[in-house]
Amino acid sequence: QLHQNSYIQTMMLVFSEFQQENWASTAVSFFTAYSQEDLMDHDICNLALDHHTSMIIVPSGRKWSPDGLYESDDNVIRSVNASLLDRAPCSVGVLNDRSYRTKKKSNGTVNIGVIFIGGKDDREAISLAKWMRQNPRVSLTVIRFLSGQEPDKNKNWDYLVDNGVLNDLKETYASSGNFVYAEKIVNGGPAMATAVRLAAEDYDLMIVGRGRDDDLLDVSG
Repeated sequence: QLHQNSYIQTMMLVFSEFQQENWASTAVSFFTAYSQEDLMDHDICNLALDHHTSMIIVPSGRKWSPDGLYESDDNVIRSVNASLLDRAPCSVGVLNDRSYRTKKKSNGTVNIGVIFIGGKDDREAISLAKWMRQNPRVSLTVIRFLSGQEPDKNKNWDYLVDNGVLNDLKETYASSGNFVYAEKIVNGGPAMATAVRLAAEDYDLMIVGRGRDDDLLDVSG
């Protein structure tokens, strides 16, 4: 019944065009798999293992209105995603598609923003963003959120590693265009949520890590 589903047809067309534009490095395969809800994560993980996959990208299951307002959640998809995050043999990217932004004019540049709080997941987000930055059409902005009180550098290994990763990033792109590094001080969860919402409106794609370290930034409240 694939031919009866316009959404699937659109996605197949998008991936086919992507393959044609990147024929030297990309292969696209389409297939349909039927699975029970509580077994979907197993099937996806087995497929990832078979193909030595580095990253699984799944839809968030969240629906947005044309104006960018939250409408509803697909609880089945979100449940599968939660299981994937616990079980996957590789990185998992949960894509929140807020396609209402496509109405805005574009000059051909893809604006990517990275929210950096700290920890191994955020460092992986930086690695992914650097890989994307190899495309000359990509403009990259990294925003590091800091608390008003600096953590004890001598006791927090992640803090030291984070600084090393960010310093390397700034040195790599210091003399190149389409790169911005900024720091913002936030105190508490509400301030963090507000800052992220405001930042998200400026970018075509936001990359954030999953985990966080309470010793680096308190996002409670």
